[in-house]
Amino acid sequence: MIYAAYLVLILRGVTKSYAWTSSNLNALGFLGTLWGLLDYAYVDLFINIIIVALATWAITSRYTNPRLIPKTDAYDHDESASEQPALASPSNR
Repeated sequence: MIYAAYLVLILRGVTKSYAWTSSNLNALGFLGTLWGLLDYAYVDLFINIIIVALATWAITSRYTNPRLIPKTDAYDHDESASEQPALASPSNR
């Protein structure tokens, strides 16, 4: 099922790419299509990748940086609670 979804997405990407390229070639020519590809590479790929990378770095460094995590005593509990007897297994008769 996952492979079928991959194939559908690949087919959709190829179809959209072909439609975009053929319409730009007919309307703007080769140089117009080249400028369109460069614009796509700059705006959609470069800027979006930088924004996602910076946001991911900021979030992970905020929540994983030991200096920013408040100190808590994880072992602050009642000692008598840990001294409860273990459950006895049923005896074999």
